Amino acid sequence: MTETNSTRRQLVRYMLSAHELAPEQVVGRAIEALIYRDERYAHSFFRYDPGYLKGTSPRQVGYTILNKSVDSKGKAVVAAAIDYSYQDPYYAVEKKQFTLTKSKDGYKIDEMKEMGSIRIADWSGEIVTTTEADQKGDLIFKLEQVPQDDGWKNEGFANLVYRESASGKKIWFLVKQRQGEQSRLRLMSYDWNQGSFEKFGWLAGAEHSSMMILDGNGERAAIDVTREDNRADIAILSIDGTDTAPVYLSDKLQGPNYEEMGTRLWDGSMLSFYIAVDGRDFFFKYNAAQ
Repeated sequence: MTETNSTRRQLVRYMLSAHELAPEQVVGRAIEALIYRDERYAHSFFRYDPGYLKGTSPRQVGYTILNKSVDSKGKAVVAAAIDYSYQDPYYAVEKKQFTLTKSKDGYKIDEMKEMGSIRIADWSGEIVTTTEADQKGDLIFKLEQVPQDDGWKNEGFANLVYRESASGKKIWFLVKQRQGEQSRLRLMSYDWNQGSFEKFGWLAGAEHSSMMILDGNGERAAIDVTREDNRADIAILSIDGTDTAPVYLSDKLQGPNYEEMGTRLWDGSMLSFYIAVDGRDFFFKYNAAQ
């Protein structure tokens, strides 16, 4: 939206499709709109005013459709897990149930219910669960339990991601490491069920990250990072059990210098991200599988 002293212009988004969206697609589009910070578009998928949906700190960063069914009244029911995070070591997953009905304009959401949630955060060097009131919950593991690399000291936690599946619970996290004047971020995971750690790649020279998101298959991590020259960048690390070198998206871009760069959403192996140039956001997609 652009506003001047005499003219007010508003960009309106329309969705054109040759096929009617299925209920789970409607729910997915609504959540994606919030991930892209477009609350007006998200509201267009509801039959009622759901109120404020767009999180800020934390904000929506991903989602998973858990299941779909039809209730006794013939309404479509879709369950989804919505991921939230922000620049601090924090990750939340909220499970919601959406009820939809069909009319001449397709499926729309009639009702949205909470089904439960989990919140995980760094609490002074301890990874813990937290309550809705941001109070400390159960201890998961401490910084001193995290394996150290030879010659490197673990100094604290950076961003983290929580995943739950049929095989168990896992936390992916970045640990800040230092060796003399050198610094880096090391990617690791913690198997909550087994109580074991696993090491992956690292980001040399990095001291700070502001976001980390994993793709749906758990094969890659995209990390918003500040590099040695204080430049914003996105690093992509493969999660295959080896110390692979990161791919930096600044090396893939050709064009004007940017002020900011940030991740938005994984769709399979395709990462949506943006850069800010002269106060405007430009969105791109990067295929990490190529």
